[in-house]
Amino acid sequence: MFKNKTSSLLNLLLITILTASLFNGCIDRQTSGKNSFDIASDLNNDGVIISKDGDEKKAIENFTKAIKLEPEYIDALYNRAFSYLVLGKFKKAMKDAKRIIEIEPKNPIGYHLKGMIHEDKGKNDLALECYDKAIELFPQFLQARYDRGKLCIDMGFYEKAVNDFNFVLYITPDNYEANYYRAVALDKFGKFDSAIIDYFIPLRYDSDYSDVLNDIAWKYVTSKDPKQREPDKGLTIALKLVDIYRSPDYLHTLAAAFAETGDFDKAYELEEEAISYRALEPEQDDFNYEALLEAYKQKKTYLEYIEYK
Repeated sequence: MFKNKTSSLLNLLLITILTASLFNGCIDRQTSGKNSFDIASDLNNDGVIISKDGDEKKAIENFTKAIKLEPEYIDALYNRAFSYLVLGKFKKAMKDAKRIIEIEPKNPIGYHLKGMIHEDKGKNDLALECYDKAIELFPQFLQARYDRGKLCIDMGFYEKAVNDFNFVLYITPDNYEANYYRAVALDKFGKFDSAIIDYFIPLRYDSDYSDVLNDIAWKYVTSKDPKQREPDKGLTIALKLVDIYRSPDYLHTLAAAFAETGDFDKAYELEEEAISYRALEPEQDDFNYEALLEAYKQKKTYLEYIEYK
C-alpha cells in the first residue's frame, strides 16, 4: 500500500529495540562472558542483515548459533521468532516468544511477539490480550500500539484504535501510515470530517498513495453493498484528489460520484474529459467508456450501467 512502508515500520521497530533495552530487555553482558557474547552479538547482527535481504532461513541459522552461545539472549530470540513468523512457522515462533517471557516476564516484547503470532493465525481476541499486556508493561511501546490500533480497526473497536494512533503520531508525527489508519478508524467511528484530513496527509510523503485514496472513493461510490456505499464521502475524497491530480482514473471516479449523487451533467462533463486524456495514453483498457458516457446522458448511474449493459 505504501511505497516507503518498510522504512517507516523499521523506525518503529528501532524504537521497539531501544525501549526493550531501556526495559532491561538485553542480557547482562558482565555476567554473560564477554567473549561468547561478542561472538553471539556478531552472529545476531549478521542475521539481521541477512533477514533484511530476504533469506530468513539463513538468518535463523545465525540467530540459533547466537542463542546456543547465549541461551538468554533476548534480541536473538526475538529476531529468530520474527523470522519464523515470516516463514509461517507459528509453533517455533511462539516457543521463542514464550521463552522471552520466561526469561523476563516483565519485558513487553515477548507479549508483543505472542500478539503478532496470534493475529497471523486469526486469533484476534488472544492477539488483543497480548498487545494489551505489552502496552500495560510499557505504555510507550509504539510498535505494539501501532499493531493494536490496526487490529482494533478489524475488530470494530474504532475509538481504541484512534487513541493508539493518536499516541503513535504524538511521538512520531511524520508516521504517515498512522495517519492513514487513524483516518480509517475515524471514518468508521462516524467522524468523517476529521478522517478526511488524515486521509490526505500521506500524499505529502508518497505520491503513489493517491491510488489508495482513489480506491477508497471508488468503493464508497460503487459498492454493491448499500451499507458500504456512501457516495457523499466518495465525492468529497474524489473532489480533493482531482484538485491535486487530474488523471483520467480519478476523473472517472469523480464522474461516477457526481452521477451517484444526481448531478449527471457534471458526470458527463468529467467522463468526457477523462476519455480525452485516455486517448493520449499508449495502452487502452477494455472498458467501454463511451457507453458509460451515454449512460450518464440518459441519467443512469455507474451501477445502473453495469447492471443493465
